[in-house]
Amino acid sequence: MDSGQQEKKQEKIEAQIAQITALFVEREGNKTALITVTRVEVLDRGRSAMIYISVLPESGEESALNFLKRKRHDLRTTIKKGINMQN
Repeated sequence: MDSGQQEKKQEKIEAQIAQITALFVEREGNKTALITVTRVEVLDRGRSAMIYISVLPESGEESALNFLKRKRHDLRTTIKKGINMQN
């Protein structure tokens, strides 16, 4: 696979992770703050991902991060299942 195809595949996976994460937050969140997935970076040849978010109002940032930390195992499982189903 050439680097252009590899880059395109990585962008597709990043978009899938962003979409799955956004749906997860919408479904599991408590709606006291708006959590938006702004960017995803796939790292270490697909073994991990960095998910960037924004939170409104800013006063809800700490509780949003705590929520995501508590739910990270469930989110990871949801992402793995979602990626496998979409590929």
